[in-house]
Amino acid sequence: MVLALLPLALLLAVNAGLSFVYAMPPAVDDWNLFRRERAQTLGENLDWRTGAEVLAACRSTGCRPYVNATELPMAGSILPVAGGMPRSRTVYCNETGKWKFVDTDRFGFDSNADRLFENADVVLVGDSFATGACVEEERTIAGLLRSRGIELLNLGVGGNKPLEQLAVIKEYMPSAHALVLTFYEGNNYLRDRNPEFMKKYLDPGFTQHLKQRPDEVAENIARIEEIIWSHLDAWFAPGQESWQNHVRNALAPTISLLRSFDPAGLEFDQPLYQQTLAEAYRTASEKGARRFYLVYLPAAERFMWAPRNHPEVAAFDKLKESVKASAGATGFVFIDMTDRFYRTPDPLGLIPYRSHAHYNQAGYLLVADALESALRAAPAPSSLSRQ
Repeated sequence: MVLALLPLALLLAVNAGLSFVYAMPPAVDDWNLFRRERAQTLGENLDWRTGAEVLAACRSTGCRPYVNATELPMAGSILPVAGGMPRSRTVYCNETGKWKFVDTDRFGFDSNADRLFENADVVLVGDSFATGACVEEERTIAGLLRSRGIELLNLGVGGNKPLEQLAVIKEYMPSAHALVLTFYEGNNYLRDRNPEFMKKYLDPGFTQHLKQRPDEVAENIARIEEIIWSHLDAWFAPGQESWQNHVRNALAPTISLLRSFDPAGLEFDQPLYQQTLAEAYRTASEKGARRFYLVYLPAAERFMWAPRNHPEVAAFDKLKESVKASAGATGFVFIDMTDRFYRTPDPLGLIPYRSHAHYNQAGYLLVADALESALRAAPAPSSLSRQ
């Protein structure tokens, strides 16, 4: 019996020793609960109601859930790609102890003036980081650049992957001087939802003409809202604990050592991504764009793994090099926010409660500053020109 337990004891001893070499993210099943408990420890009395509780409380005033239609199968004859019901107040997210509400524009995106859908200096397209989850609108990338005089149309949608971002460009991008795409290393490398349908947007001639079909778009979003309302608690349910996750987290130092001999890359379809960027470039060029930027956004987990050459970080670095190569091959200027985060005294301090989350207002400010510098680096007959 003792001999049978000896290998296990040796493994645990080695694992304990390696824990002084490798650091890892905390073992958390519910990051919302993690942030709430961290806030309570700091003595902060904030609003940590669940999304279901907030929606139930404001439903009588006409609030609506934030919707990404591509999360679900096609709800009707068309597949909407915007973020919510047009001209509505949507309940978005909370990572700071304050719920963010979004007042959608005429097409369901975040707070854009109508005139920007006809002509804009800059069009920003991406996922929830482009929308500015989960900070006040004036603290988002778009809000900060607008406050500095840049005429920017924000077509970000929470959860949108690269092909879905291409769809947004082809359906809604107006005449513009510059196109800015974001790439979040935490999940933008994953497959798009409804990938076979979304791949149709790689065809230069394909469009659903969603701008000309607002009533149908609204009807389809309403169907998805009905699904959310009828399953409210389940929709906002936290992640479930699993013994497999706890075992994996407990043995993470040993797993890190094993991975260091052959660090696995992330399953990223670079040819498809490069094709997506090329079609985005072609489409935006037809709409007058002459300047193209790709902003690479680091994930919070990158800064939780240590040391800097940790195999998990190395996998992110491989992904970054693939994205950078794709950007260079298709005419996009690559803006690497990873290095800028590392140059700050405390990169995790740019993330709410040092958790798995979007950026706090300091993090978004860092991105906005870098993007503004790039946009103003070349003269343009627009608000991008220096005064």
